[in-house]
Amino acid sequence: MTELKEKIIRQAKQMFWDYGLKRVGIDDICTELHISKKTFYTVFKTKNELIEEILKSVRIEKKQMEEIAYNDNIIEYLISKTNTFRSKPRRDDENKPRRDDEKFFQIHFDMKKYYPELFDKHCRLIKEDAEVNALSILNMGIAQGLFRQDMDLTLTKKLISEIFSNMLEYSNTNKIPFIRMMDFCMDTMFRIVCNSKGLEYYNSISNKQ
Repeated sequence: MTELKEKIIRQAKQMFWDYGLKRVGIDDICTELHISKKTFYTVFKTKNELIEEILKSVRIEKKQMEEIAYNDNIIEYLISKTNTFRSKPRRDDENKPRRDDEKFFQIHFDMKKYYPELFDKHCRLIKEDAEVNALSILNMGIAQGLFRQDMDLTLTKKLISEIFSNMLEYSNTNKIPFIRMMDFCMDTMFRIVCNSKGLEYYNSISNKQ
């Protein structure tokens, strides 16, 4: 990726996050970067192409964040992921009046309404990645002797990927605090996939939380 392409993606991503997809145009991005539209078009032919590239970078970042070391205890790893959300500050910066999850849903709304084809493609790829990650987690838990060996892995990975892919949207639509929703989903998942040893270990850790 060229340096100019990286700059455009970085700037556009921040502006879309701050102001929404619909309100930010190519002119605005060029102004912030002090480049001409002609220069912009040497990298991206359309705004749609730019958005698609940003979504691709988001999926890559998500994959990297979800990489699991083979020596990690899978139950501890998953619980630590939930604790990461718990430790994030919930207050807004005074210059950014919307909370992070509200911004997410504004972008989600814009994507669904104004860029439906890109939105559908992105959701499909996210779910495919989620299934791959879920299968990796399940296999690791089985290898560590913490998850059941008698699971239908094909159906279980689909169930888990569906739950966690839609968790944030579901919590917002139904006015359920995200942390509560996440804890419920994680607890349900562990009780489905853990064997007796894994469940005992999970309970011993969760009781300390």
